[in-house]
Amino acid sequence: MGICPLFEAFAATLFAPAMPGGSEEGSLLSGAAHRFGDLGKAAHLPWGKGPQDPTRVLHLHLEPPLSALVKPTVNLPGWVLELPNLRSLTAPAPYLHHLHSSGLLARLEVLTLTYDLEWSTRIDPHLLRWPPASALAPLFPRLRALRLLGHANSCGLPWATLCHWTPTEVGHHFPSLQSLETGLGKTAAPIEAFAEVPLLHIRAEVVGNIPLYPILPTTLAHLTLTALGLKHSQAELERLSNLRTLFIIGQKSPFDCALLERLPHLEELTLLDTKKFLNLEALASHPALRSLHMVNCGRPFDKAEKARWKQWALEADGRWANVDFC
Repeated sequence: MGICPLFEAFAATLFAPAMPGGSEEGSLLSGAAHRFGDLGKAAHLPWGKGPQDPTRVLHLHLEPPLSALVKPTVNLPGWVLELPNLRSLTAPAPYLHHLHSSGLLARLEVLTLTYDLEWSTRIDPHLLRWPPASALAPLFPRLRALRLLGHANSCGLPWATLCHWTPTEVGHHFPSLQSLETGLGKTAAPIEAFAEVPLLHIRAEVVGNIPLYPILPTTLAHLTLTALGLKHSQAELERLSNLRTLFIIGQKSPFDCALLERLPHLEELTLLDTKKFLNLEALASHPALRSLHMVNCGRPFDKAEKARWKQWALEADGRWANVDFC
């Protein structure tokens, strides 16, 4: 049996390179080439060498050698500070301290901080602790998206020891932030710190049994959650009344479709690797839902039910844009 085309499309999105714009013109990768995989259209330079034309670099991904990260002080290469049009930066978390002291990147819109087991246990913990939000915010007046990849718990670094920002502090200093992507592990600290920011998009990985719905900002329009545990609860999901797209990957507890009726603006639902369901019939009567994807979900519908769903979707006055099961 061949691979489901829908699954292939999702996989391409889920496992894309970490650098925003990695396949676009204007992207630059600095460091060991084997760490980046397929370079696509991105240019590559060895560590320590800067671009010939700094004005053309819009997206930058730094993968320094281990020797550069375990020094007493971790400094960005000098040429990084001279990129006038940089829109997105991916760099190991210790560089956040150098950004704090350098005062640059006024046009930066996407900041991605990475954590890696290879260096996390060999670096001064002081360099991993985030500077105050009040000190960082003036450096990124256009910041729209913050991505925290390789969640700190996987490196034995509790979030509480890295980020001491309070929700009020973050809400005051980062009003333009719209998107947050983070791993959780055993703590909701990254989400709690941004609870008072009117975020539109959150992607939270390794959710486990953490009760997220009670603390997520009610402004959310797009939500992606992965690796939800057997005791994960959908309680207070109805708080997210502005939600338009919901993407669930790997929920072990039963997914109750009836609760979606309390999300009046939900237009798109994607469920991947989720096997247990309650009240599936509620999906058909949802007033706004127009796109439904269920991938590797243990055949929640038999062949006849799938056919009825797709026929019903075709006849529903054009309301349904997509109905896919595989």
